Amino acid sequence: MANMEVKADGYDHKVAETPYWDTLNVHMVDAHTVEIIAKNAGRTMLTEVDAISPDGSTLTQLVKDTTEAEPVTIETHNRRIAKRPDGSHAISGCWRSGWI
Repeated sequence: MANMEVKADGYDHKVAETPYWDTLNVHMVDAHTVEIIAKNAGRTMLTEVDAISPDGSTLTQLVKDTTEAEPVTIETHNRRIAKRPDGSHAISGCWRSGWI
């Protein structure tokens, strides 16, 4: 997903239009989970759930792409490579792709 800034308040926010979406909805589910929904003209195109392990070292991303006739789901696992900024959400920081 491109680098875009939106409030994590659970509401749809207009973003620079891409071929796939024109709004993003970011919702902090809890202290270790974030849900991102990308829509185009009100239709959900992509749903991503990012979950941090209890020890904060692993990020699991579950992405469901519904842009085609058959949805595609991808799960990736990432390892933290740098500490997150003080006071930030657990998902913040630098991550390196591990395995799919």
